[in-house]
Amino acid sequence: MLQSLKKQFLNSTVASCLVTSATAVLFQSNPNYAVHIPTTAISIKQAPYSQVFFTGSIYAVKDKDYESSEPSVGFFSLWSKNPTNNRLQVAVQYCLPTHALAGSGAHLTGMTLLDKKQPLVTINQGVRENTAQLRLVKPGYYIPFYDSFYAIEDPFDDPFRNPLERDLDYIPAVTCSAGSNKFDLTKLAGALAQLPNQTLQVKLVFSNGQIQNWHLGKGTVQAIKDLLAIRQTLSNSPK
Repeated sequence: MLQSLKKQFLNSTVASCLVTSATAVLFQSNPNYAVHIPTTAISIKQAPYSQVFFTGSIYAVKDKDYESSEPSVGFFSLWSKNPTNNRLQVAVQYCLPTHALAGSGAHLTGMTLLDKKQPLVTINQGVRENTAQLRLVKPGYYIPFYDSFYAIEDPFDDPFRNPLERDLDYIPAVTCSAGSNKFDLTKLAGALAQLPNQTLQVKLVFSNGQIQNWHLGKGTVQAIKDLLAIRQTLSNSPK
């Protein structure tokens, strides 16, 4: 009896079983770190970045790489797996600081994951694409000239001058070429599972020949590999 319990305990450290009302989801844990696979449904918007979460129908991981001065401008991705059919996909949204994409009606044709400029995985099996459109991220506005450069007003300025007549600086509007695409990853599962657990470069390739370079975070790479390990089996519920 004691030997049987020891055997059951050892087996439980290899795979954990997450049971829902109709299915059982198996997850092979990465031995390098501990990960919790959630069973509570959460919306994509509310889900944390670089972690596996459950929407109620799929498991997913989301990532973002953006300009520090403007968080809306950047490369955003959602990596997902449907445990009922093992379908793997990645949905990409981008808002890039160039007019060349929107001006030519270009679309994202693929992306390559690289480590130190060495290609690891090329993703180009498009499922649903939207051409790039010009998007207004932030409208332009004016600020007083002296507020732009000085902490205090010029002591030699005319004290009787109408403050509304001061020179103004124009802060230009922020725009981007925005679009999206979704890619099938089913045939790339093996290659994705072999990705190194570190931040990777992402090369986005567009139909007009434009190339944009961004990054995929280390935490996201690790979470994607956890996502790949999720499997579904038949439920043991009574017939």
